[in-house]
Amino acid sequence: LQWPASAALPGSCPFFAAVHELDDTQGPVRDRLVRLFREFQQVVEQLVASAIRRGQLRADTNPTQFAHELLGIRYAHHWSASFMRDPQALVRTRAAFARLVGRARGA
Repeated sequence: LQWPASAALPGSCPFFAAVHELDDTQGPVRDRLVRLFREFQQVVEQLVASAIRRGQLRADTNPTQFAHELLGIRYAHHWSASFMRDPQALVRTRAAFARLVGRARGA
């Protein structure tokens, strides 16, 4: 969550900047960016499935849904922190993450 600020890059996350720039376009650059985001989501889904197999998350946890919600939290954080400049963005994001994991653990 803090990587864009700590990476010493101008602006915010270059991936989110590219999404904003390319979301209404067509072509190979946008196609590659879509593939990267899909591959990242698949990695998250695989990690969630592994946590389920290890008993760290409930057996009825849906890896695709969990990944969707986790990435949604990440995207909301980016919007809130970068665009809205909400000083509580990180606190809110961590609370949302804790609730997501808590539900999946059955806590």
